[in-house]
Amino acid sequence: MNKGDPSVFLYHKFIITSFISNKDWGQHPSLLKTLKGLKSITGSNLHYSYHDYMDAFEKVLFYQNKNFDHSWFLMFDKKFSSTIPPWFLKWWEMFGSAPQIFLDLLQDTLRYFSLRCRLTPHGEQFLAILHMTIMYRIHWISMWNYDIK
Repeated sequence: MNKGDPSVFLYHKFIITSFISNKDWGQHPSLLKTLKGLKSITGSNLHYSYHDYMDAFEKVLFYQNKNFDHSWFLMFDKKFSSTIPPWFLKWWEMFGSAPQIFLDLLQDTLRYFSLRCRLTPHGEQFLAILHMTIMYRIHWISMWNYDIK
């Protein structure tokens, strides 16, 4: 919270604890589930599909406060052990840690990690920085700005 204006959130924590796979969802990704504990304005239960779940993962990070200076503290939970779903690659490219901003020493560490890390065929589709982030619990900060023309 902003100490000068408690109605303004300066940042949020976004901790990834696990993923729900399409297979774990159920019969079909369009199968609707009830969002427990939350109701619509009319008081009815809210329903969502697996597509809504994937979409929410991305759209929640578009939150911006009235001062346009909100940021996100992101990390994987210490106990994270889920299989990474293929759709997460798009999310990672938008919001994940960017190795281009790393200092030279960390760039060297990432290169070494990418050469030494043994991956499953499924894991090979994801960038080394994602695997390193999960394995070593590296957190990062994401902030974006509007550019209206």
